[in-house]
Amino acid sequence: MMMFAPLDFAHGHTRADRHRAARLAMLRGCVLKRISKVDHATDEVEQTAAVLEAAHDWALEAFRVAMCSGSSAAFLMPARGERSPSSG
Repeated sequence: MMMFAPLDFAHGHTRADRHRAARLAMLRGCVLKRISKVDHATDEVEQTAAVLEAAHDWALEAFRVAMCSGSSAAFLMPARGERSPSSG
């Protein structure tokens, strides 16, 4: 009694085709998984960018208020008659 059928080399191309198809299916699964990870990372980056933009807007407004109110941040403003370093 034989447990395995002998290899049929006359139809080797069908074995190769099946192997190729299985390999392509596996690679397709890997690509889809990677795309899903990239989409998830993109969502995280967009959320972080929104938080940073909101924090930046808040900080900019707080800085403007501090500059106008004459608080301790006033040292950042050039004295009268002086030019700021950024104005060249």
